[in-house]
Amino acid sequence: MIIEQEYKTGKYATWDFSNDAGLQYNKTTLAYETYATANYHDRYWIKATERGTASGIYEVAVPAVVAAGDFKARFRVGVEGAEAETDTVVATQRHYALDDVGVQAAAAAALGVFDGNFLSAAQKLQLTSAAKAENVDTLTKAAGAGDLAIVKTTVETIEALTGGAVADDRVKTIKCQDTTGSSIVGALVYSSSDALMRALIRGPFTSNAQGIATCLFPLGHQYIWIVATGYDIDNPLEITVT
Repeated sequence: MIIEQEYKTGKYATWDFSNDAGLQYNKTTLAYETYATANYHDRYWIKATERGTASGIYEVAVPAVVAAGDFKARFRVGVEGAEAETDTVVATQRHYALDDVGVQAAAAAALGVFDGNFLSAAQKLQLTSAAKAENVDTLTKAAGAGDLAIVKTTVETIEALTGGAVADDRVKTIKCQDTTGSSIVGALVYSSSDALMRALIRGPFTSNAQGIATCLFPLGHQYIWIVATGYDIDNPLEITVT
């Protein structure tokens, strides 16, 4: 890890490091210790290197022990050979170590909750991108165990809607049935503005006893997702509602 500080070119500068507990890094022992004035001259500072010949950018390689956690770095200007704790502190930097393992674990836990509470057992949903017209289309995934055939029926313009929808939404009915023609009850239909489902804009709409979900989709380009427990479908269907 390299850190840097901008200052006037041609100066003699040093860096020293401490942690959140107030301990000082000792370059001789390669460890933190309780600060001692007597140790500053030859154990606490690390010489800064000016990049190039006159860049005014002074850098230093942060020791591994220091870089492994949160630390404070002090940039001082002084006289070579006479380094002292009284050297002028020109700048102080705070650095924070990211806990990659912890972040990944938290993300995995969040995804687990998401999978368990939203995308139950068979949620790899993607419909074929064949249905962009606003007429009757049939979208059928290749035959196989647990596959789902989706029939998109008529789309009608409505003047005003209730339940949080807006007046220029369109009614879209989606019939969910398996490859044997049996209706899928309780399938959930969503609409998102992106192909990763990060921004939901409508849904969920639930299919009834006949496997029909009556949906309200806004005008414009969007992605349609269908969740049906026990069915393996690929997602999303990219459409434009006009």
